[in-house]
Amino acid sequence: GVSSSMEKRDSRDLQDMSTKLIESVSGIAGSMLDAGTWLRGNRAVRPDIESCEDMGTAVAALNLLGGMMATILDIIYTSEEKDKVIPLLTQVMSNTVPYLRHHSKGSSLMLRGGSRVLASVSEYPYTRRSWRKEGMELLLDPAFFSMDHEALRHWKTTTDNLMTHDKTTFKELLSKIASLGQSNISIFSSKELEQEQRALLLKRLAFVIFCSDIDQYQKQMPDITDRLSECLRTVPVSPAVQAAVFLCFRVILLRMSAVHVTFLWPVIITEMVLVFSYIEQELTAETKQFSNHLKRVSTLDSSWVAAAANAADRKSVV
Repeated sequence: GVSSSMEKRDSRDLQDMSTKLIESVSGIAGSMLDAGTWLRGNRAVRPDIESCEDMGTAVAALNLLGGMMATILDIIYTSEEKDKVIPLLTQVMSNTVPYLRHHSKGSSLMLRGGSRVLASVSEYPYTRRSWRKEGMELLLDPAFFSMDHEALRHWKTTTDNLMTHDKTTFKELLSKIASLGQSNISIFSSKELEQEQRALLLKRLAFVIFCSDIDQYQKQMPDITDRLSECLRTVPVSPAVQAAVFLCFRVILLRMSAVHVTFLWPVIITEMVLVFSYIEQELTAETKQFSNHLKRVSTLDSSWVAAAANAADRKSVV
């Protein structure tokens, strides 16, 4: 009994010491943020961050949290005590998420460090309540892809964990795509804005599938195909949406076995024929711009073409 009591006390002391240490490092990591208000989430990156001499210290703190915090917390808290970690992680996230919303060249190291923190925390399902909402918002941010390759690698881990640690998040993403254009969603939005939003969501869908394992979403392929087909049936289809749909096709072919994409080929081939037909029509159209281009080409000195051809013929003979 005495031994058990001492172990529990030692465990609590270890937890208290680790919590204080993580709070201190988290405070250093957040030193490049404005104080904000009492409302959580209102903090922002300081405007003078690029000229701050202490930025390196904040970056080091983020990398330290990303490299060790999640593992330490998982070790020192038992399965029954995991809920005690959430308030601490929520505080850490408040010092991390603002860097993930700030996409600029001067703060790229902060963005990379924050992405590492989020990726490490996302590996443990019990932490989900502390980051799931912000993680989804960041993924859908129009500036999401404005980051370097290393930060994007961390987001590959985060995105996969975001979608696979529960059964609803991926369905939520598909439902967002399906809801666009419905009259009860946004009656005042323009068609152009709607098409931009659809293209953004399709790019995120492609990234989610890209972050997955082979055949991970095979059971969802009918729903995915339906969403892509709905986007193509929208009249008129914007070039951005078409490009995003083809991006999804490419990623699906990379992440799905051939047997699971057989029914998708008719859709892909049909769209390719339509695109090539449009290209052909554009190239053969007798527009004023095209006619002027032909006139300019006809006036060019073509002697270099003949010289190059003769040189190639002599080389082949030799």
